[in-house]
Amino acid sequence: MTDIKQQFLPSHLANDLYSSTSSSPQPNALIRTALFTPKAKKRVGIDHERLDVTDAFREITYFSTEGYDSATIHGPSLNVQIDFRIWCGVVLAFSKYGLKSNRIGLKFTEFAAMCGYSSKRFNKGLRQQIEKSLDRIQDQKIRLRKTDSSKFLATGLLLKASYEVEKDLVVLLADENLWEIYALDHQVLIRLNVLSNLPHSEVAQCLYLFFASLPQNPLPVSYDRMQKRLQLNMKPKEVNRSIRNAIKKLEVIGYLEGVWVKFHDQSAYKITFRDKKLIL
Repeated sequence: MTDIKQQFLPSHLANDLYSSTSSSPQPNALIRTALFTPKAKKRVGIDHERLDVTDAFREITYFSTEGYDSATIHGPSLNVQIDFRIWCGVVLAFSKYGLKSNRIGLKFTEFAAMCGYSSKRFNKGLRQQIEKSLDRIQDQKIRLRKTDSSKFLATGLLLKASYEVEKDLVVLLADENLWEIYALDHQVLIRLNVLSNLPHSEVAQCLYLFFASLPQNPLPVSYDRMQKRLQLNMKPKEVNRSIRNAIKKLEVIGYLEGVWVKFHDQSAYKITFRDKKLIL
């Protein structure tokens, strides 16, 4: 499987989408789904709905060569405030150390920095927080299927995550067949500083991920589409109010410009500008 890694990693490292502690490349279709959602106490420990991530897997060599035609992810709800940050650290760790092996180990301090945490936060509390988040990410079960039921694969977004206290070492294991999840070179670049500057609005953080994943000059985005992405356990009117407030915050920080329009008889937001290189 090293050949697959060598095929994709060099171009990934050579272009502007290289992972760093301030930005993280992510598969467009993966972050477009409701995998990472606003944190809600009512959803802690509750499994999210089985998510169709077929579009995110179509470009993966193993998926296409083995003839699979559907892919789903199912597991505990992941939040955008903590879990997405830790997932970005996982992507960066494999981007840096995963070329020769799908099992990597690195010091906790380095991994925490990859997740965007400052050295002032390197304490017992952060170790416990990261441990719990890695547990949730590891519990994301991936199912690949052929519609005629002739082939099936059960794997995970992350096969193993462990922390060795004595060595202060984080150990991560990925399914090498799905290496391109971590290294596809046509991903969208997520600016972690944008998320950091929206600390009290996870709805705005999630919508940022969603809007960043959309193609150039996208069609107007309806309330219904944004509601499905956010998966908020609230009344529709309250969700729509949260969406409008979140979009306003994205406009205020300079990332987004747009107008509300009618699209297929529904209220929708027409994006006219996104500052993809926003530096705050």
